[in-house]
Formats: sequence, structure tokens, C-alpha cells
Amino acid sequence: RGAQVVRMLLVHGAGPRTPGTWEDDFTEGLRRGLTLAGLPFEWDDCAVRSADYSEVLSDLWSWQQFVGDTTDTDEPEPDPPVLRCNCCTQGWGWEQIGGLVRGIGTPGWTKRLVELGFDDIVAYAENATLRREVVHRVSQQVLDFDPDVVIAHSFGAVIITDVLSEVIDRVSPTMIVTAGAPLGREGLFSSSAEWLANRPDVVWLNLLDPSDVVTGGRGLGVSRFPGAMNIEVDNNFYAPIVGRGSGLNSEHKVIHYLTHPVTPRALARMQAAPYPTSHQLRDLVITAP
Repeated sequence: RGAQVVRMLLVHGAGPRTPGTWEDDFTEGLRRGLTLAGLPFEWDDCAVRSADYSEVLSDLWSWQQFVGDTTDTDEPEPDPPVLRCNCCTQGWGWEQIGGLVRGIGTPGWTKRLVELGFDDIVAYAENATLRREVVHRVSQQVLDFDPDVVIAHSFGAVIITDVLSEVIDRVSPTMIVTAGAPLGREGLFSSSAEWLANRPDVVWLNLLDPSDVVTGGRGLGVSRFPGAMNIEVDNNFYAPIVGRGSGLNSEHKVIHYLTHPVTPRALARMQAAPYPTSHQLRDLVITAP
């Protein structure tokens, strides 16, 4: 590895998806972030592939009944440490909204909110057979590609966490980025990446907007994600009034999560020679504006 091709795998969130309908939001967010930070990046030297699991879940969007219990009934972890992206902090109002979101991030509220409109998420959480099929499908794509970078948004972060727990001994990612992930919410997912404790060569960045209801205002816990770096951002700072990325739920959109300089800065460094160590990437994230 060096200043040549960086292999990047993208994993989408919940809902019906078809290839080509969502990848552009990932790459457009990264392009915006690279431009704002004034960073060089050669897209011709970046192999981008999308992991898709929509076909497995395609028959679920009309389901009303599910099998089994929720997978995680543990007591909530203490709040994990977080870094703050200082390019976009908006102060008191942002903090208050984040506190409100944390208030509805409890297990009971989580289950009620998800059941209102995300049948595929509930099915994945409660149906072990379905979950194994999804994990198998995405695992094959990960093994075939062996990415340097994995970027997963929302529900996709849950899936890639389960996948990596199965295949991490057979792949060699340098950086994993989860954005808008519900992995810190208690009462729905038991997904974990305890293997991180034995893989200091892997950098895991978790971007969360405290006002993003999907995250519940919670980062990745230390016991289930040892060494993961939680980074608070304010997505509405980059949300336009009109145009691409505008509208409701801007705080959850991947295009804004990836516009923040954290991920683009790390990607640009990975493309430069010599290839960075995990310690260098972590230091870069800590010192990013």
C-alpha cells in the first residue's frame, strides 16, 4: 500500500434501496468536505464499491409481525468519551436539542419509534434467520473487496458491525467510519466490535449529531467498541435551505455527516505516501478542526 488505490466500501441505511440511488450522497459529502478543507484527493485512485443487502429485505416492508425478542436487554453503559468537531458547533440551542434527543433514546421509546416505520430494522433485530442471511450476503461482498475504508450510515452501521465480527480475521481495513448509527441505543441491537481491543491497526470513527434522533444522542460504548472514537458534529451547519441535502431530518443525512472535515482529512492522508499508521490517523483526527 502507498499513494495508490484506496479501496472504499459504502454501506447504506434502512429502507428500499437500489444501486445508484444512494451512493452519490456518500461521495458528494466527501467531495464537499475535501473542497472545504482544501485537500487534494484523486478519485481516479479510489476504488469505490457499494455493499447492498436490499434484495434480502425486499419482502419485509409490509410486515407487521416479527419473531422473537429484542436482542439487547443489558443495562445502559455510562456515556462514552467524545471529541467535538469545532468547525460547526452552534452552541446552546444545539446542546438543548441533543439533550431532548437523549431523553427519547431510552429502550421503550426506541422500540416505539422504530416500529412506526422501519420494519426491516425490527426484523433484523428480532429474526435471527433473516439476520444471518443479511450478514452472509454483506460478508461475501466485504471478503471479495477487502476494503481499506468502510463507511456505513445509519442501519448500515449495525450490519457492518455484525459482518466485521464474522470476517475481521480475513480482511484488513485501516479505517471504519460509522455515521448516524443507532449502535449506542439500548434495547434494540446487541452488535459489538470487541475485537477492536486486539486490532490497534484499525481506526474506528463514529460520527454523531446529538440532535440526530437515530443515534439517540449516544456514541459507541467503551466496552462494546473499545478504542472507537466518538466525534460530535452539527449537521445543520452544512444543510442548505434549498437544494441537495435540504429539508427535514438534515441532522441524519449522510451527505452532511461526510462534509465535516474528519473523514475527508483521513482519506486524503491515506492517499498520500507513505501510507499512514493507525496512530498517525488517530492523531490527525484529534487535531482536526
